[in-house]
Amino acid sequence: MQARELSDTTNAAPIQLSLRIRHPAIDPAEISEALALEPEHCFKAGDPRGATGHHSQSYWLASLSVEPWLSPSESKNFKVWGIEGVLAYFVRRLNTHHSFLERIQNESGDISLLLGLERESVSDFTLPVSLARLLAQSGISIEFKFDS
Repeated sequence: MQARELSDTTNAAPIQLSLRIRHPAIDPAEISEALALEPEHCFKAGDPRGATGHHSQSYWLASLSVEPWLSPSESKNFKVWGIEGVLAYFVRRLNTHHSFLERIQNESGDISLLLGLERESVSDFTLPVSLARLLAQSGISIEFKFDS
């Protein structure tokens, strides 16, 4: 699978959510198939890296968007979910692939949700204990980036 360039983020949304998986050797196509998501950027361990060297691990990154996965009844309430609701939704969706994610972690891989927020669009933010527990049980880390 060829690596694709990251998309331009100059017109960033107030909330950007991505899923990142790093693994010692997995084929990124296997991740895409298992999660039914297309990556924005990926490469496989051993693929050429620039003019010299090779990638030491596989890397897979996909932007996540709620809308394609929503049922009509869910889409009516999407606007009021907030950051916590969107995160909880994706963690629950990812948990439907629990055995695959567990395999990634058992093979020394890691899984992260990357949450980018515009500083002006978020006055405050609390990660509820229930969501933190769900992330911990899933073995998924979360990284926050606040853009100004």
